[in-house]
Amino acid sequence: MASGNNPNFDPVWYREATFGASNAAVAAGAGTTVIKAGGPGVLARVVITTAGSTGNLTFYDSAAGATGNVLAVIPGTSNVAAAVVGAVYDLRMPVLNGITAVGAANSPAVTVSYL
Repeated sequence: MASGNNPNFDPVWYREATFGASNAAVAAGAGTTVIKAGGPGVLARVVITTAGSTGNLTFYDSAAGATGNVLAVIPGTSNVAAAVVGAVYDLRMPVLNGITAVGAANSPAVTVSYL
């Protein structure tokens, strides 16, 4: 076997886990958005599409709401450089139960890629 070849490596799964196979939009402002309804997967990337002003957007390993492990918190404060429009959060976080986004008032709008 050539150096670097691994018979157990699945390049399609790796690509999808890295970049996501599906995407979903999360609106700005307060509210709950279920992105992946249940089961294991990967929260791959989050792209800011509209900056927030004061509220954070929190992602949970949950199929229903603000329960379970926190996967990521996207800041809504406009003076945080990472929260500007076009910023990409490369997360690659494994999930067991699903993916739910919960936004506070004035949280950013985002597009999420996931598997």
